[in-house]
Amino acid sequence: MNIIDFYTDGRQDFWKLRIAESGWGAADFLVSLIEKGEFYGTLGNDSHLYLLTPGDFLVSYATYARRDCIKDDSLFPWIGFVFTFPQWRGQRNAFTLFDYIFQKARQDGVRKIYIATDHDSLYEKYGFSYVESRTDVWGDECRIYAKNVISLPEINTPRLKLRMLDGSDFEAVFKWGSDPLVNRFMLYPFYKNA
Repeated sequence: MNIIDFYTDGRQDFWKLRIAESGWGAADFLVSLIEKGEFYGTLGNDSHLYLLTPGDFLVSYATYARRDCIKDDSLFPWIGFVFTFPQWRGQRNAFTLFDYIFQKARQDGVRKIYIATDHDSLYEKYGFSYVESRTDVWGDECRIYAKNVISLPEINTPRLKLRMLDGSDFEAVFKWGSDPLVNRFMLYPFYKNA
C-alpha cells in the first residue's frame, strides 16, 4: 500500500473520480471543494488529502487539516473526511492511514489531533478519546475526539523494549489482551473480537 498526497500526485482528476465513487454525502462535499478550488480556503492552507492505494485502487482517504466542521480555532489540526471503501474494511487500512497522519503531525510539532464525527465508539480503537459534543457548522450534533500524538522516547535495553504503539501492533496487543490469563487482571471485559 502507498500513501499519496492528492495535490502532489499529479493525477487529481483520476483520484477525484475515485473519491466520488464513495457514494457518501461528505465525499460529494469534498469533491465539490476540490472542483471549486475551495479545498485550502475551507480547510486551511497547510491542509492535505491523503489517499491509501495499492496502485490505481482507492482503499481509504482522509484529510489532515487546520479546520473541520467545528468552528473553534483553538482546536487543530483535524483528521476529517475519513472513508474506507466497503471491500477494504476490516483489514485495518485506516490504521495505516492514521499512523501516517500521526507521524506527519509529530513532524509538524503537533501534540494533539482532533476528529469530529457522528459515530460513537469507532475512533477509540485508533487511540482517540471522547472530548465533548458540539453543534457543527451544519447545525448537527457532533462528537469531538482527541488523540495525543506526541512522540515519547524509546527505551531499548537487552531486557526491556518500550516504545509507542501504532497500528501495526494491533494484532499483538489484541492477542495479549484477549488471553484469559492476562485478562483476568484487567479492568475491562474479555474481548472476543476487534
